[in-house]
Amino acid sequence: MRTLLIVFVLASMVIHAQDAPKSWEFNGDLQLRGELDGRDFYNATYPAYVTTMRTRIGVTRNFNDKVSFFAQFQDSRTFGQGKTTSAYLANVDMHQVYIKFNQVLSLPLSIQAGRFKYSLGNERLFGNSDWGPFGRAYDGLLFSLEMPWKTDLIIANINEEERYVSNATPGSYIYPALRDSSVNMVALTVKGKLNESNVLSLEGYYESDRKVPNGSDQQLARYTLGAEHNYMMKPFSTVVEFIYQGGTIGVKDVSAYLVSVSAAYSMGSSKFSPGIDILSGTNPTELTKYNSFDAAFGTGHKFYGFMDYFTSIPANTGNLGLQDIFLNYDYAPDNSPFLYSAALHLLSTAEETAAGESSLGQEIDLTVRYTVTKGVNLFWGGSVFLPGDLMKIRFTKAGNSDLDPAFWSYLMVKAAL
Repeated sequence: MRTLLIVFVLASMVIHAQDAPKSWEFNGDLQLRGELDGRDFYNATYPAYVTTMRTRIGVTRNFNDKVSFFAQFQDSRTFGQGKTTSAYLANVDMHQVYIKFNQVLSLPLSIQAGRFKYSLGNERLFGNSDWGPFGRAYDGLLFSLEMPWKTDLIIANINEEERYVSNATPGSYIYPALRDSSVNMVALTVKGKLNESNVLSLEGYYESDRKVPNGSDQQLARYTLGAEHNYMMKPFSTVVEFIYQGGTIGVKDVSAYLVSVSAAYSMGSSKFSPGIDILSGTNPTELTKYNSFDAAFGTGHKFYGFMDYFTSIPANTGNLGLQDIFLNYDYAPDNSPFLYSAALHLLSTAEETAAGESSLGQEIDLTVRYTVTKGVNLFWGGSVFLPGDLMKIRFTKAGNSDLDPAFWSYLMVKAAL
């Protein structure tokens, strides 16, 4: 009933949008994608074909220059998920909803409270993850100050374990009180221009998971500090990143890092972008320290191959980290609606296994984007992965380690209204 009411209200808003006050603004976007998934490395199995659709409808109400309200509903589904043509899926969610106060205390300061998306720079540490069916949003507060560099402070509740009590009765509260085991994150980011050719971003955040599985040590108390430098002097540009993680995970001390160096050179309609990413890992013989880098809030799909074998690092590499040597190529013909892209990734772990293995394999990604009209794009992508020794071990089934090259392809339309 709640979902039907939401759809009815939104439909009424859209129908009468032309008569609505100028302070009302409406937007929407659609992502519809069919995927042919043969990523299991076995040609003897049938590739899966799955179609997903994500729809978002949003409305903004500007009360004046000082206060605005934004709400965005999201429906995410897989075709055939309902099993019949008459099924009702209760999968509409509030993707974003917040109130924003501008020019607080007559300063270039805004305060945003509610549920919101947040990304920074290339989305290595903070990204929206909008390739996936849901995307990422935070519950909490966002303070933004621009004087002259843009400074953001985020206070987010990641996982709340405390119960909401609607009726205060003696039985509603646990006595003696239990330890709060919620998960929270606090982040501070600063971004600005050093000059016309140099942009610097500074990032830091602290994660706290107050569960104590062993009764004494907090499950996670980790800080992340990093810097991203962009140099742009056409036709050449570079991006250099260094990020360090410290703190504790249970009884282990954290000491991990990420180093990334990439360049781009434009020549006519072509652009070449070589680079290397190194995410530290934990040596199998290490018992007291945790050296595996974890970008918990980043958009992994953008970096380590479009086939998404390594979007959850360090878990996807067995805590061994990752080394990715890559070369991207883009071709955008003049006065053409097409963009052609290709990428090659040479992938290995940063640390070797106990048996001395580190090869993950090679991935080739091809992408074609066609701009139908402003705000509407059609994409085709195709990828192949040639497995190395570690991927063969990871995907071995029934003792069969004779893996075939894996493949994956998709056709997608993205429309922003």
